[in-house]
Amino acid sequence: MEQKKKNKNFQYIFYFLLILFLTIYTAGKTGYYETDIKRKTSLTKEAIINFEKDIQDGKAVDIKDYIKIEQSDYSNIYSKAGDKVSKSLDSVLNEGVGKFAKFLKALFT
Repeated sequence: MEQKKKNKNFQYIFYFLLILFLTIYTAGKTGYYETDIKRKTSLTKEAIINFEKDIQDGKAVDIKDYIKIEQSDYSNIYSKAGDKVSKSLDSVLNEGVGKFAKFLKALFT
């Protein structure tokens, strides 16, 4: 009974990995990634054309008007908590090392 359960788990993992592989392979062969890169490049070419047109017209230009930066925020409650913990540990360790260095300095001077 236990052997069959292990085989079923192995089968599920195998099928999952097979489907994942086929999905990634198909995305690569159909040109999904190349199309995405091409789309971003064409947007850049359009921005260059608009920039050159504004220069010829004598308008004031700013780089922020032509470059759109997409920023994704992937933070969640766990990453924020981890950030707070690491910052507090950093401050405690920095202060502790500083005080320990002063203590050693006081001992040897």
